Amino acid sequence: MSKALESAGIPLLYELLVPATEYQLASLGGVADGALDRYDREVRPELVVRVIADNQDAGIEPTLWKVEGLDTVDAARAVAAQARAGNRDTDLIVLGRDAPVDRLDRWLHVASQVDAFVGFAIGRSIWEDPIRDWVNHGLGDQPTADHIGNAYLAFAQQWGALHHNDNQDHNGEDHNDDQRQDDDQ
Repeated sequence: MSKALESAGIPLLYELLVPATEYQLASLGGVADGALDRYDREVRPELVVRVIADNQDAGIEPTLWKVEGLDTVDAARAVAAQARAGNRDTDLIVLGRDAPVDRLDRWLHVASQVDAFVGFAIGRSIWEDPIRDWVNHGLGDQPTADHIGNAYLAFAQQWGALHHNDNQDHNGEDHNDDQRQDDDQ
C-alpha cells in the first residue's frame, strides 16, 4: 500500500491508536485507581514504539504518523526515534483522543520539544461540548461556530508559541525531561 500510494504521489497518514485492554487496566490497579493514566504513562509509549516498528517491518511507511499524546519528552523521543529509524522521512502529529484541556496542554507541551512532532489533530476535545449544547440546548449556529473556532485557534496559538520557543531556545531535542517535569510543577 505504501509503495502504491507513493508511486501515485499520495502521502499516507497513519492514525495509530493503542487502547488499553481490560487485562492491562486490571494489572495496573483498575480504572478507579488511575490505571488509565498509568497505562498512558508507563505502558502505552513502549507499545506505540513496537507497533510502529511492526508496521515498518511490514512495509508500511507513512508520511505522517498520527499518535496519541505522550506524557513525557523521553516517551515522545522514543516514538519519534522509531518513526524515523533508518533515516525514514516521516513526521508525527499529536492526536487529541478526546482528552481534557489540561491533558492536551501537557501533550502539546511535550511534543513541541521533539522536532519530529510537527503539529496536532484535536477534534472532539474542541467541538464535542459545543455541538452537544447546540443539539440539546439550542445554542445558536454562530455561537457554536465561534466557540469551536476559538477553541481551535487557542490550541493552534499554543502549539505555535511552544514549538517556536522550544525550537528557538533548544532546537527541540536538548531538553532534560526530568528538569522539564520539575519546571512544570
